[in-house]
Formats: sequence, C-alpha cells, structure tokens
Amino acid sequence: TGTAVAQYAYQMEGSSQGRGISALFALNDREFLVLERNNRGIGVGAAMTGMRPVVDVMFGDFITLAMDQIVNQAAKIHYMSGGKLKVPMVVRTTLGATRRSAAQHSQSLHAWLSHIPGLKVMFPATPYDAKGLMYSALLGTDPVVFFESQRIYDMPEEFAPGGVPEGRYEIPIGEPDIKKTGKDLTILT
Repeated sequence: TGTAVAQYAYQMEGSSQGRGISALFALNDREFLVLERNNRGIGVGAAMTGMRPVVDVMFGDFITLAMDQIVNQAAKIHYMSGGKLKVPMVVRTTLGATRRSAAQHSQSLHAWLSHIPGLKVMFPATPYDAKGLMYSALLGTDPVVFFESQRIYDMPEEFAPGGVPEGRYEIPIGEPDIKKTGKDLTILT
C-alpha cells in the first residue's frame, strides 16, 4: 500500500511547524494505493459528483502516469458536457531538484500542463502565495494542478509583512502580483 509513501509525503508537505495541508484546510483524508492513473481517475469522478478532491502526487514527475485523466478528462469534461459538469479538483504535487532526489524525482513539468485548455496551473513563489492560492483553488470550480517547489517548504516568508497569516485568505487566480517595487522590471508570462 501507499502507507510508507503517504507518511513521507505528509512530512514533506508540512512546514517546520509540522502543519500539513490536511490540518491546515481541515480536509478528510482518504488513503489509496499508489496508482497514479487510478487516483486521478477517482478524483475526476469524485469532483464530477460534487466533491472537491485534493489528489496528491508525491513527485511531479509521476504526473505523466496520469496525463489522460488530467488532460483529456478533468480539463475537458466541462466543455464536452456543454457546461453541465464541473471538475473542482486540485492535483497537488511538487517539482524541482533537491538533495536526495533522483533524476526521476527532479523534473519541472509545469510548462507541459500550462498549455492545456480547461486546466489551471499554479506555481506559488512564496509560502504566503501557496496558502492563499490553495484556498482559491479549493473554492474554485475548475481543475487545478498545484505545483509546489520543494525548496519553499521550510522557507520563511520574505515578502508578506508579518509572515503567513493564521486565518484563511485567498489570492485571486490570474491576477498580477508585485513582490517588490523598484526601478527594474521582470515580466513573467
């Protein structure tokens, strides 16, 4: 089963204070076998019937095993049903290289999914962004792939005065954000 993997994943998802996504958002956990295609398919079906699943993929590299369920089902069901069905599902995963990550655990595949109509892709830059965007993703009606850099898990908040607030807050999806004012300009698209 995925028990040992799930325990490691929960250690990874939490901050140094040990607060994982389940505790942070008061979610009901369901443990499944580590079968990427099946878990994403279960998530799509659950979302279509009114649930709001958060499906965890421990390493973003494994998202390739579930591309049909994410790209051809979750992203397109709303359009294929004439707007009658929605898939409010969040696929949560990590990306990027860190120490102790092998080559098949170190890729950054977010660009692939950003080209899929009907799919929202998020890649928060800071802990503040991660929490606010996750709330927005959970409350939305579209499928979201939420990539988290493994490097920000224990990183202190650098841009939000006072750090990450305890309460709930949302960051609007698709809105620009100025992290630091200055005389130079960086444009990300």
